[in-house]
Amino acid sequence: MPIRLICLIFLLCAGCASAVAAPAAKLNDYALLDLPSPAHRVETHMTVNAFGQRWQLSLRDNTAPFAQLSADLRERISRGGHRYMSGEVVGRPGSWVRLNWTGHRWWGAFHDGRALYLIDRAAGFDWTGRAEPAAGQDIVFRRQDLSLEGVIGHDPIVPPVPNRPQSTADRGSTSGAQSLPVTIVADTAFQATHGGNAAAIVAGRINFVDGIYTSQLGTGIVLHHLEALSDDGPLTATEASTLLGEFRDFMDGGDGSAIPFAGLAHLVTSRSRDGGIAGIAYLGVLCSSFAGYGVDWDAGNETTNGLVFAHELGHNFDAPHDGQNECADETFRGIMNPSINGSQEFSQCSLEQMQPAVAAASCLVTTPNADLIFGDGFGALP
Repeated sequence: MPIRLICLIFLLCAGCASAVAAPAAKLNDYALLDLPSPAHRVETHMTVNAFGQRWQLSLRDNTAPFAQLSADLRERISRGGHRYMSGEVVGRPGSWVRLNWTGHRWWGAFHDGRALYLIDRAAGFDWTGRAEPAAGQDIVFRRQDLSLEGVIGHDPIVPPVPNRPQSTADRGSTSGAQSLPVTIVADTAFQATHGGNAAAIVAGRINFVDGIYTSQLGTGIVLHHLEALSDDGPLTATEASTLLGEFRDFMDGGDGSAIPFAGLAHLVTSRSRDGGIAGIAYLGVLCSSFAGYGVDWDAGNETTNGLVFAHELGHNFDAPHDGQNECADETFRGIMNPSINGSQEFSQCSLEQMQPAVAAASCLVTTPNADLIFGDGFGALP
């Protein structure tokens, strides 16, 4: 099928030509938290009190999304006591938790079986009309409390498609859960922004979106490789579609062709952007080394960054925007809505588009049992 290009953009002005900063996400409501640092054990519990409710989170180190990494990369993402945790809400069937401890702070999400709640620090948000908490304060908010106004979808672009087979992977036993391997390439701007926490931030985003995809699509997301660029080389554009084209050329036969690729690859960046683009990706390109790519800009805070990443991966999985193209008749506005809204789920149309793509994908890998991996000390407690 034709490969189409879709992006999530912040509409700042028509025909903008200069690099600008995107508007921050706005919170309509939130609650303050006082969360402890993670306990020095693999399994632990955390209590969250907010919005008149009390949740007991059962947590454990989640190493499965990082099983494909080299020992050196596993050491990098855990260096400094970073933790990536999964679990469930005690007594809540259908619940799930994905929390990250990076840069000495918590961020992530938990779904209590009824609604999605996001945890982050109080930084990178628009506080207009509300009292602004201290920047380092932990906060929790509901998915419907987050809005990013002016985000729209770009019209699809149809590039030529070569006659090239999909990449394949050793799927191992197909009796276990299946995951899509993703390579992340971090440019120099991203590394400058996040410093020594850059690798941990990437790992945390993988843990975050893996929770969304595993719980709703039944297919997980694993980090196949992390490449930190020492020089951006030909990746110079600040306009979204141009940068995506540069990244595709870089990976497919260019200077980045030696970077390990198995299912998809995304470039993460903090560079200035023309028109305030948040993310851009090709549509329906699982396992394609020709066009299995996306670009994700930092959008102010980690929970918003994670949601943008989940949205752009959805395009790679063949989901168009809700209300457009194959989903033109879809009235529910979910994760694939062109703007970030109050929904925390994929629409039924999105799932119907994504499921055949997953069934046809030749590069899925079996998600390992976390209890059987990382005997080399990954996740060692500080």
